[in-house]
Amino acid sequence: MSLATRARTAAAQAADYPLFAARFSDETSYAVRMRLATNLACLLGIDPVHVTIHDDPARRWGPYVWPLLQVTDPDDGHTYTFTCEPGHNTFLALGLCPACSGTVPVARIIHLADLGDLLARGVGTAEDGDHALHPPAEFDGDPGHDSSCPYRHQAE
Repeated sequence: MSLATRARTAAAQAADYPLFAARFSDETSYAVRMRLATNLACLLGIDPVHVTIHDDPARRWGPYVWPLLQVTDPDDGHTYTFTCEPGHNTFLALGLCPACSGTVPVARIIHLADLGDLLARGVGTAEDGDHALHPPAEFDGDPGHDSSCPYRHQAE
């Protein structure tokens, strides 16, 4: 695909994206988010144009809103969702909690193989044994759990 075609595709995808429209009002924050998108795209082996960033509606660290990165697979259109904890260079894949179906961190992703492991094994809990992938520490107590979920209050 030519540079011109990729640029037009990026512009079309960014047109409805509020953070893109406001990118020059907070250049530092936008630059950090673009680095995250580029790093995630590189990790997954895709063009960064397939990564969009939004504010995570569930996760905050003080005044800082965590980024929500959505990746659309260019081959099959499937969407994968990630977040990145402030101050860390790793990504957390978001998926459904096996207990409440809330959207929560289900795997730490530092290599494409980590996503492959998640897709192959699925997510489980300690009770599920070794056949399922055990979620990262951020799973317990995550605000994405339903308020009645036993894992929402586990880390408190």
